[in-house]
Amino acid sequence: MQNTIKTNHIVSSLLKAREERWQTKLALSRHGWHVVSLQLNLAGYPKTNDETEKFMKLIDGQFVKFITAHAPAKYKGEKKAFIDQAGECIIYLVPELGITAKALKDLTEMFEERHELGRIIDLDVMDSKGKPISSGKAKGCFLCDNPAEECRKTSTHTIDQVRNSMLGSINAYLIEVEKQKLINRVASNAVKALLYEVSLSPKPGLVCRASMGAHSDMDFLTFINSVSALSPFFKDIGRLAADFKSNNVALCFPRIREIGLEMEEAMNKATDGVNTHKGAIFLMALSVFSAIRVILKKKSFKSSMFSSIVQQLTKGMIQRELCDLKEGSKMSHGEACFLQYGLQGAGARGEAEQGFPSIMHHALPFMKENNTQLDKIRDIEMFDQLALVLLKIMSVNNDTNVLFRHGKDVLEELKSRSLVAIDALNNNDITPYSKLVEWCNSNKISPGGSADLLSVSVFIQFCLYD
Repeated sequence: MQNTIKTNHIVSSLLKAREERWQTKLALSRHGWHVVSLQLNLAGYPKTNDETEKFMKLIDGQFVKFITAHAPAKYKGEKKAFIDQAGECIIYLVPELGITAKALKDLTEMFEERHELGRIIDLDVMDSKGKPISSGKAKGCFLCDNPAEECRKTSTHTIDQVRNSMLGSINAYLIEVEKQKLINRVASNAVKALLYEVSLSPKPGLVCRASMGAHSDMDFLTFINSVSALSPFFKDIGRLAADFKSNNVALCFPRIREIGLEMEEAMNKATDGVNTHKGAIFLMALSVFSAIRVILKKKSFKSSMFSSIVQQLTKGMIQRELCDLKEGSKMSHGEACFLQYGLQGAGARGEAEQGFPSIMHHALPFMKENNTQLDKIRDIEMFDQLALVLLKIMSVNNDTNVLFRHGKDVLEELKSRSLVAIDALNNNDITPYSKLVEWCNSNKISPGGSADLLSVSVFIQFCLYD
């Protein structure tokens, strides 16, 4: 008996809410509006919860962009939103001049049909005379290909079955949308960090806007071309991180490497074979993957966990890839450097396997101590914000670009000169920095490994701001 009373009360409340909606739309249409109403075809009761509210907000944004794109200058942003016993409802008011109600209905049908959850979305149209406009099409069942009305009449599916499937699909859709937003955001941070690094000018021995540095085969535009070619791949790495189900992230390392090789091919094509970013590709690929794993788990970026995931990804890499090298065999510069200098020459691999110590223990604390602010930084402020960070990294990093080409003595002198330049810049004296730039440029000393670590440091700062 109580269940019957409760059911009757729900039905009465729904009918009352729907009648009030109808009267609201009628009243609005009399003022020269075509009226479009957005609601959800959600089975069962209640008609609203936290997920449906988020979903409606998302669909609202999508539909406004859709109608603005397909009927430019017709929709002026007039709308009303409310929640009643029938659920969330958004009413869009479209001037009757310039578009027919039939054309408007065709657009709403197109929106529903192309949306993956279009069977849950219900867009009704009433013309400026108060007449509802029908497409004449039967709404499809959410669980099968039959018309929804036919399934209701024959009780093919229970209300709970349909409702649970709908709510599950809405939840999955919301999760996927948030994942994609995260992937886009982190990938954008990676590209922006690489662009900030090359834009910092002047730099000792490194390509920047003002100079080719110690190089003769690359300039500022070479780097811009390279970063542009690399940019799409960061989303691939982000998708890998977002979709991977296991906690054993080391299983993803070969796939990250595979994408990295694709990135190197794209770089070489964009630069006519000039190596602008090989080390940065490796470090930034690890960084994008690790950042997304952290944010998905912790809902915000945590640098300590980020470092830990980088370590998990690369655990044992030096032992596997460098410890069995034989002199005389064909090897990369990094491999040759390790063979000659041991762990001091481990380069990007050594940094990664230790979780980026030059960044975690030096660059980031230094940035915090110096109140480095990269959020909405202006171009005129870039040197003051980032030159010191680059110097700090150069003062501690065993840069294999320098070690391989110039040896230990030059590397140690570079570190020493970087410390002197830091102290001088902190006292508003740029002279030692300018001398360091000249020394590196004239002696062809390019601390490219430190530049790559600067990019990752900047990337981390961007992720902390998000």
